[in-house]
Amino acid sequence: MNQPTQNSQTEALPSTASCSTIRNHNTLLQFGYKSLVFIVLSLSSFAISQAREVTLTWNDNSDNEAGFIIERSDNGETFALIAQTEANVSTYIDRTTRDDVDYAYRVKAFNATTSSGYTNKAAIRASVRHYLGQITGSTTGNFSLTANDKGGVTLFGTSGAFGDFSLESSIQQNQDGSFEFESDLLGPITATIDDGRLTASALGGLLSFSGDRIQANKRESSLQGIFNSVILHSPDGVCKILLSPDGTAKIDLTYNGRTHQITSILSTENSIDATISPGIHLSLNYSEGDSSFRGTLIEEESKTLEIVPVPNKNQSSTLTNASIRAQVSSNEKTMIAGLTLVGDGKKHALLRAIGPTLGDVAPDTNFLSDPSLNLYKRQTPLPNFSNDDWGNSTENEQLLHLSNAVGAFPLEDDSSDSAISVELSEGSYTAHIQSAIGAEGTALFEFYDLDEETDNQSTTNLTNISLRGEIGSADDVVIVGFAISGNSPKKVLLRAVCSELRNLGVTGPLTADPEILLFALDQFVTSNDNWEDGPTSLSETEKVVGAFPLEPNSNSSALEIWLNPGIYSAIVLSQGGAKGIALVELYDIPNP
Repeated sequence: MNQPTQNSQTEALPSTASCSTIRNHNTLLQFGYKSLVFIVLSLSSFAISQAREVTLTWNDNSDNEAGFIIERSDNGETFALIAQTEANVSTYIDRTTRDDVDYAYRVKAFNATTSSGYTNKAAIRASVRHYLGQITGSTTGNFSLTANDKGGVTLFGTSGAFGDFSLESSIQQNQDGSFEFESDLLGPITATIDDGRLTASALGGLLSFSGDRIQANKRESSLQGIFNSVILHSPDGVCKILLSPDGTAKIDLTYNGRTHQITSILSTENSIDATISPGIHLSLNYSEGDSSFRGTLIEEESKTLEIVPVPNKNQSSTLTNASIRAQVSSNEKTMIAGLTLVGDGKKHALLRAIGPTLGDVAPDTNFLSDPSLNLYKRQTPLPNFSNDDWGNSTENEQLLHLSNAVGAFPLEDDSSDSAISVELSEGSYTAHIQSAIGAEGTALFEFYDLDEETDNQSTTNLTNISLRGEIGSADDVVIVGFAISGNSPKKVLLRAVCSELRNLGVTGPLTADPEILLFALDQFVTSNDNWEDGPTSLSETEKVVGAFPLEPNSNSSALEIWLNPGIYSAIVLSQGGAKGIALVELYDIPNP
């Protein structure tokens, strides 16, 4: 049987196709192709489905074939059957290819008893090529770059100094394989592609890019880009995924003071399962609804951390209720709680100063007798916002109704606790709680958001609550309670500041290490007794929320943590049991 060879007349290819001919003695395999690329693009990632038609043409030099066998390889070595034609056919169109995969083809004739030799191999280079590698130099990170024959380049990168970045640009590749494109963040980037490897530099050579070409997977669609998620209930919990079009995932995990960098593969179901280290397993699933990854991080089957997408600016969870329980001592005759509100309009709120009723809720408590509540804006007292003995207020029925509406524990009509309902505009306030009879003991200050109960449409929200007071152990601890309401995680910052208070003119700051213990209801979450053990992002976060920086080697503590909507409490205590003054703070960190 003769093997297929060249015809004297070649079938014409579409004018939109490119054509390549490879001769091997008297055999010819000719192909042409045209590409169709459909892209859905956002700032951080895109889903891509690519299709390409490859037209194969050969000469039929046999007169006794039953048909022809067409085989294809995507690695240049291993071929697989993709089609079988009838006799007297000399053309086949392959519609199952991708623009980002190299292919080679070969054809042979066959009949019932034998087959011919193969034609020569005809190779077609991908018109879209992907590169994955590392960023080194003045900062480190990972990158994924896609270049196409139409003169386009797409770059995704992650780095410590520059964060996440992405761009699309047009390029003109030179004969030596070099090209240049512009980045708003990094300036001109000069790159060279040589033998399947890409090298590039930016910032005058301070940054270097180096990566190998990768073959795309065989799925009909894949994901590419940078996907950011957070690890809940973990200080500094971050999960960053750089996903290349072949399904390779470069994953940076940071949580509980540990960092892991791993490489994994995205499954055909768009999920990732990886063992980080013995006993630690990561499981992620892609959600098309919000174009993000969710999942779990399991540590030795004893603790499961939830991984959720980073909320965007349009997702709103807020601090709706907050409270501080502390001692009013003989030295500090007044408990002063700070409040900060940010937004437009006035916030409707219920403020309460609880003393005697604590004796009913916690019978062993040495409660503050006859607490009075006075509200200040900056240093100016607000005479209409003060109370001593809520039952004697002309608004006691309304106060009782509002307390029930927000779920606050009830106050007896004849108790000497204090309460007021207020409308507060944006600004900083202080609530002064002290005994009207000069006593000392434990007091509880509460802030309840009333906007929902009063149908108020204000966008003003509580962003900070703080207390400067004496801290010890046992009954002398400070307890900060707070509630997060909304439909997305909220990042908060808790601080117990001590050493730095000397620079603020405060005498007697706590010299022992303060410890912050965080609970979700009665479930322990995490703790901190040294702020420098926390995330490196803490100094930047302090700038964002307007907090003064903590000093190196100070004894202060801090927790920067992502939390789901819910009810939380933080206990701040002196590890050594010694007493001293501390500033306890809770900040709402704005969404990135």
